Amino acid sequence: MEAGKNGSGQKSDFYCLCTLLTFVTKLNHDRLFKELLTTFFVEFIELFFPEIIEYLEADSLEFIDKEIFTDITAGARREADLLVKCRFQRRETFFLIHLEHQSKREKDFAKRMFFYFARLTEKFDLPVYPIALFSYDKPRTTEKSRYIVEFPHRKVVRFNFAVIQLNQLNWRDYLTRDNAAASALMARMGIETTDRITAKKECLRMIARLKLDPARTQLLGGFVDSYIRLLEAERKKLEAEMQKLPLKERKGVMEIITSWEEEGLKKGVQQGLQ
Repeated sequence: MEAGKNGSGQKSDFYCLCTLLTFVTKLNHDRLFKELLTTFFVEFIELFFPEIIEYLEADSLEFIDKEIFTDITAGARREADLLVKCRFQRRETFFLIHLEHQSKREKDFAKRMFFYFARLTEKFDLPVYPIALFSYDKPRTTEKSRYIVEFPHRKVVRFNFAVIQLNQLNWRDYLTRDNAAASALMARMGIETTDRITAKKECLRMIARLKLDPARTQLLGGFVDSYIRLLEAERKKLEAEMQKLPLKERKGVMEIITSWEEEGLKKGVQQGLQ
């Protein structure tokens, strides 16, 4: 792109940085994750909850509009992140999957999950399968997966919910899964500094292998680039690694990179005009 070159004919570092920062700023953590999980909800369930897939009728999914809860004691209003109505296979009965994404640690999160569970059960009168997805980098201490109300002589409530804590997962364990959700979420798993280049390359290779339509490919590529942001020296090493790939595979990966770079530039221009 001629507009992105400096006098010496080299692509401007400032141009690349501005493109990337505009894209990341425009799509914040919550929006990125919600778009990813909504688009690839079945793939997410297949990846982490294969036992649910065995009885889930995939064609029956219904994404329910925002459920807003008022926390009177805290004086706040909250929204359930993702609520999906599903049908049991070969049955006319339904259940709900409540998926809550957390980009930072919250002290009373388990209690909030219980409150959501109780209110959703009351409103819809359907079984609710609660899932929490933690995507922050630190801390890596294990998150709670239950909420208990007990007395010295009796446990009154023992509420359990499923937990996916990405920073406790090893991205290498998902390299061969060829799953759209995996190709993006690997970027938020436990990646050592020395593995950043390899991890980004493998994420992009998986996306290319999936051969999705341009819009979904761009979503996955932009997600990965937002969370594995390489320095200039790292970027050059990634480019060198790309040259070692077979021609057809290298072409597919480079198309992904070009796609999100162009999208980032377009958003940057729109933001500048505004």
